[in-house]
Amino acid sequence: MRAALDSRLVGAAELPAEARRLREQGWRFVTATALPRDGGWTVLYHFERGGRLAHLRLEVGRGGHVPAIDESCPGAYLVENEMHELQAVPVTGMALDYGGRLYRDLVVSDGEAAETPAETAGPPSERPTTVVPFGPQHPVLAEPIQLELSLHGDVVADVSLGLGYVHRAIEAEAERRPFDEDVLLLERVCGICSVAHGVAYAQAVEALAGVEVPRRARLIRTFFFELTRLHSHLLWLGLAADSIGFEALFQSCWRVREGILDLFAATAGARVIISIAVLGGVRADLPVADLGFVRRRLDELETDLDGIAPFVLGDEALARRLAGVGRITHEDAAALGAVGPTARASGVALDVRLTGYAGYDELAVEPVVETGGDALARVLVRWREIGRSLALCRETLALLETAPGPLRVRVPPILRGEAIARVEAPRGELFYYVAADGGPCPSRVRIRTPTFANLPALVRMLPGTQMAAVPVALLSIDPCLSCTER
Repeated sequence: MRAALDSRLVGAAELPAEARRLREQGWRFVTATALPRDGGWTVLYHFERGGRLAHLRLEVGRGGHVPAIDESCPGAYLVENEMHELQAVPVTGMALDYGGRLYRDLVVSDGEAAETPAETAGPPSERPTTVVPFGPQHPVLAEPIQLELSLHGDVVADVSLGLGYVHRAIEAEAERRPFDEDVLLLERVCGICSVAHGVAYAQAVEALAGVEVPRRARLIRTFFFELTRLHSHLLWLGLAADSIGFEALFQSCWRVREGILDLFAATAGARVIISIAVLGGVRADLPVADLGFVRRRLDELETDLDGIAPFVLGDEALARRLAGVGRITHEDAAALGAVGPTARASGVALDVRLTGYAGYDELAVEPVVETGGDALARVLVRWREIGRSLALCRETLALLETAPGPLRVRVPPILRGEAIARVEAPRGELFYYVAADGGPCPSRVRIRTPTFANLPALVRMLPGTQMAAVPVALLSIDPCLSCTER
């Protein structure tokens, strides 16, 4: 059984022009996937427009090179630096070249420190006078990321990213395990988004196998997807409140979130990583007898959220602290490939749920969009999404009452081909590429997480921000280094 991507083969000389043509036609660059081939490389470039995907395939032999496309696709520079640094793909001509220092903790140094892009930006007379290392260990995040901030006084002039401090090589490990065992591994890319990772990988493998998941299983996946979105947004809102000293809101959000974790435990048997997805369906049912209990818990949750709402929507101090911080325009958010609430807060109505995966083709999905483009707009998007997710949970429960059928279909253990799955994780579009060559394990697993897609937007929004507001701007994209360091 074989599945293949509908990709167009291009040569190295024509790749930049083809990428520019797609961008001018409204296609969004999603990511690139590098696969070693006979001493050279196959590099797939993935683009999206209106829910459809297009792929450019570049074949590079031994001694060849891969031209950069970040001039026409500005958000591509992180992908290109990562391919060059972690996989030794010979990418040349990058507009922003980290020189092997994007993943700082993985670099094998020859004893000479390389200059960072921020330290070499502009002629000497215009260079910032101070470079401040923000992280990798700092109080605003429990996970390590380094931002080298170049300052004019106390205002950020330039930013250089530093990743790699907790890199776990999960993609490589997934290529050593059978297809079914990878579900449990990939759920641990991120505990908070574990449902998204499990479902995205399962959908890619199911596309490889050409099997159709039962309707009841798809609806159960959808229910837990939306419950995860509630849990994730409340966790983030609490952390954001804590970062600006609003401890009462922090405690209230996490108190309400505890009710969701208890509901996870009651329905799926675990509080965070619930492992509900399996290849071909789901592990456990939501019995009709339990649906009334779940509805009552959702009603209690809505009452608790109503009590918090005035402190999110009507608090003047909160609005003043967040308004104007980390602003990014609609044009920049779209060009840099921002996803999720970060994109939608800048007016980019991108939501993968509109493609109708899982059970979303039966639900009333409508993207939540704001236009402010700042930290306050990103708070409002997530808060409104909490209400929408509650409604989608209830819609899904109603459909489950009359959705008979099995919970799972068989997926063959040996597969061949390549497939892609995209889902709307709480932080935004999650992208999975899975290839198989006829063995018991995938030959390539490629993951592009939402935070990785949003980092170029973060780098663009920080210049012009006061140093004191950097923690708020950073947290406003809901960064997950666990996801990024996959």
